[in-house]
Amino acid sequence: ETTYFSTKILNEKIYKLDIKKYLKKKFPNQKYESKFIEKGIIPMFYSNQKSTNKNVINIGTPGNWVRASTGYSFQNAFIISKEITDKLLEKKKLKTETKKIIKFLDKVFCYYIANYSYDSKKFFQSFFFKNKFKDIVSFLTGEIKFFKMVLIILSLPKKKLLFSMFKSIKNN
Repeated sequence: ETTYFSTKILNEKIYKLDIKKYLKKKFPNQKYESKFIEKGIIPMFYSNQKSTNKNVINIGTPGNWVRASTGYSFQNAFIISKEITDKLLEKKKLKTETKKIIKFLDKVFCYYIANYSYDSKKFFQSFFFKNKFKDIVSFLTGEIKFFKMVLIILSLPKKKLLFSMFKSIKNN
């Protein structure tokens, strides 16, 4: 899989070339064949789209199950699906909303990635290599304790992140 954070879609050849380079580096002298190609575009913002039908529940990207800053949705799909199912079975009102702090951090991270794209590799390396796996998953699912969230934020490039936070607040 290859991922780019960009304001425009690149030529498909670039993505394929990235994957070929990776396979050649990691698996030299191995032959392979692409049997299936999947591609997609993940928006780096939350949807304000509300269903006009009370019997329709937006799921996936339109339902804001995908983290805007990382594209992470895997575990969120399980968690939110269970939440929806439980509420429907109990005949309770549905309300699956992203926590405000998570939306705010995603906005800050998206600003960072959009304005310092040349530095986004360092950002994600800091995020994934300087934190415990359990804390990363908790952060990605929005189910993290405040103290752990602060530790993750402190592991990231501080100067540009702080500037991104102020710009995000100003642009709000």
